[in-house]
Amino acid sequence: MLQKMMGGMMILTLALLVVLTAVPATAQTWNWVPGSLTTVAAKSYDAWGLNSSGYIYHYDWRANQFIQVAGTLVKIDVGYTNTQVEVWGLDSSDYIYRYNSGTHQFRQVAGKLSQIAVGRNEVWGLNRSGSIYRFDWFTNQFRQVAGSLTQIALDSSELWGINSIGNIYRFNFSTGAFVHIPGTLAKVGVGYGLTSSGDIYLYNWSTSSFEHIPGKLVQIVEGNAGILGIDAAGSFYQYDVTRHVFSQVAGNLAQIAMDSNGRVWGVNSSGGIYYTDTFIPIH
Repeated sequence: MLQKMMGGMMILTLALLVVLTAVPATAQTWNWVPGSLTTVAAKSYDAWGLNSSGYIYHYDWRANQFIQVAGTLVKIDVGYTNTQVEVWGLDSSDYIYRYNSGTHQFRQVAGKLSQIAVGRNEVWGLNRSGSIYRFDWFTNQFRQVAGSLTQIALDSSELWGINSIGNIYRFNFSTGAFVHIPGTLAKVGVGYGLTSSGDIYLYNWSTSSFEHIPGKLVQIVEGNAGILGIDAAGSFYQYDVTRHVFSQVAGNLAQIAMDSNGRVWGVNSSGGIYYTDTFIPIH
C-alpha cells in the first residue's frame, strides 16, 4: 500500500517546514467502545487487545464490546492466512501462544521469543539475543533464520528490521536473506521509521532510500486508510501524499492499529477504546 502511494514521488527536502493542517473533527467520527485496554492489535479483520493486567480481549461486533478470552499475555499481534485469522502472543516468560479458533483458546507453541510479528501467511519472532525465527507451517515449529535483529515489522508482503545499532534490513523472500538498506533508525515499520528523538522517515521506493519528513512522532501505522501517526502528546496525524506533510486530525490516542478494512483502532492514555472507519487516504 505504501509503495503504491509513494511510488515515483520524491519526498520534499529536509528544509521543508512541517505544515499541520487541522482537519475538521466531523471528518473523523470516533466510536467509543466499552472497556479498558492498554494495547490494541488489528492487522487483520479482527481486533484484539490486552489490558493493564495482561488479560486478553477479542472484539465482538454483535455485542459492540471486547469479550475476555482465557489467558494472559504481554504482547499480541494479529495477521491472517488464506483461510483464517491468526492471533499470536507472548507471555511474561517469553513463551509463545497461538489462538485456536475452534477451541477459542490460546495454545502454547514450542520456543521462546521476546518479539513476535504476524502478517499474511507469515509469523516471525526474535529472542532476547536477537536471533531471528520464522514459523514453519508444515512442521508447526519456529526455525532460525540467519542474522541478528532487535526489532522486526511485518505486513501482508514485507518484512523489515533493525539491529542493535539501528541498521535497517529488508527481507528478500526470493533469496531468503536480509538486504541492508542505508540509514539508521530506532523504530522501523514496513517502509517507514523513526529515530530515537521521533524524527520521521518514509521510504522512497523509486530511489530505494529513506527520506526525512518534518515533524515528530512516536508511532506510525499504514494501510488502506493511508499513513497515520501519533506524537508524544497523543495528537493524531494523517500523511498527505501530495503535499508530503503530516496533517493533524481529530483524536488523541496513546496507541493505534489499523485493520485490513482500513478501520483504525486506538486506546487513549486512560485505557479508553475507540475506532473509526471514516479515514480516507489524502492524495
